[in-house]
Amino acid sequence: MGHSQREVAMSLELSQLIIILAMLAFGFYVFSARTVLRDRIIYFILVSAGVILALYPNFSTRLANAIGIGRGTDLILYIFIIFSLFYYTSLASQFKKIEQQLTTLTRAIAIQHALNNDKEEIGCVSSEATPTDDST
Repeated sequence: MGHSQREVAMSLELSQLIIILAMLAFGFYVFSARTVLRDRIIYFILVSAGVILALYPNFSTRLANAIGIGRGTDLILYIFIIFSLFYYTSLASQFKKIEQQLTTLTRAIAIQHALNNDKEEIGCVSSEATPTDDST
């Protein structure tokens, strides 16, 4: 027990540092750096990494051990979680975009409907207001 309590509490493993940096990068990406092309590149990288690590389990175990994660399976799980976060963010963004389009379309239909009703009311009022000469 050569370590004091303070030294143990202050030390970060490489895997913890990678997770913290990944979460910070994810937050930056979501709020300021998202594009469709970047989304596709990130999906490609994450899927490729997952496939390679699944096909070569010894490599995934060695890589996991090198960064301080116990098993290669855990590393694949972490990559899947990161992929899921990006996918969820993409779906939420698409949903918001579709919601905005639906709102715009609904407003346009409502305005058009209101204009058509106004034209019909004006047509009804003007035909009632003009006298007809049936005596001739």
